[in-house]
Amino acid sequence: MNQLEIGENISDFASIYSDLISNIQPRIQIIGKPENLKQIDNQKRIRALLLAAIRNTILWKQSGGIGLLFYSEEIKLLNKQKNI
Repeated sequence: MNQLEIGENISDFASIYSDLISNIQPRIQIIGKPENLKQIDNQKRIRALLLAAIRNTILWKQSGGIGLLFYSEEIKLLNKQKNI
C-alpha cells in the first residue's frame, strides 16, 4: 500500500465518521492547538482514529471483553495483593 492509498483510506474513514457518527450527542471534544486542528489532513486523521476507536470498542464488547473501568479496578486489586 503506497502513501496515496493510505491517504485515500484515511479520507474514506473520515467521511464515514462524519456521515454516521459526528452528529450524535454528546459530541466528542478534541483539545489541541487551533492551528493544528484547523488543518484538513489533521481533521481527517482524527476522524479516522475516532472511527477506529469506536469500532474496536464495539468489537471488544461483542467478543465478551470486559469494560475498561472494571479492568482498571481489577489491576488495582492485583497490585494491592502484590504489596501484601
